[in-house]
Amino acid sequence: MKNGGVAAFTNSWKTDPFSVAEKNIDLKVEHSFWSHTTTTDTLGEYIVSQVKLTNTGSVPLRDVKVWVDIDDDSPCFDAYLCDSGGTILSDLPCLSFGDLAPGQSTTQQSYWWTVRQRIPGEGGASHPVKLTVAPEYTVKLDNTSAFQSTSTLDRS
Repeated sequence: MKNGGVAAFTNSWKTDPFSVAEKNIDLKVEHSFWSHTTTTDTLGEYIVSQVKLTNTGSVPLRDVKVWVDIDDDSPCFDAYLCDSGGTILSDLPCLSFGDLAPGQSTTQQSYWWTVRQRIPGEGGASHPVKLTVAPEYTVKLDNTSAFQSTSTLDRS
C-alpha cells in the first residue's frame, strides 16, 4: 500500500441490529379539557383546553411539539380550533415546548376551540367532538448511550 487505505476481508460483512426500545424513550401527555360542553347562539365564544408534558424516559427529547386537531360528527354544527379571541384558525395549531430533559415537566400550554352552527336555531342530540393531540419530538442519543459496532483492523 503506497498511500495507505483499507480493504475488507472476503465474507466478513456483518450487520448489527439495534433497537431504541431498550433506551426508555417515553413522553407523558396530560390533556385537560371540558368533557361536556354546549353550543351557544353567540358567535366568538370558545372553550379552552390545556396540554402539559413530562419526559418520563431516560433520554433527552429535542424540539418537542404537540399538534392539535378537532373533529365532530354533528349535522347541526362544525367544531373549529381558534385563537384566544375566538377567531377560527386556518392551520392546525402546534404547541411548541422546546427540549425536555429526563424527568422534566413543562408548564401547561393552552389551545382554544369553538363551534359554528350550520343551521341557526337548530338543536339536535348530543354528538362527540374529538380533540386530538399528537406529540412530535426528536431523540438524540449521546455517545454514552448511542449504538456502537466494532470492526477489527489487521496490519497487512
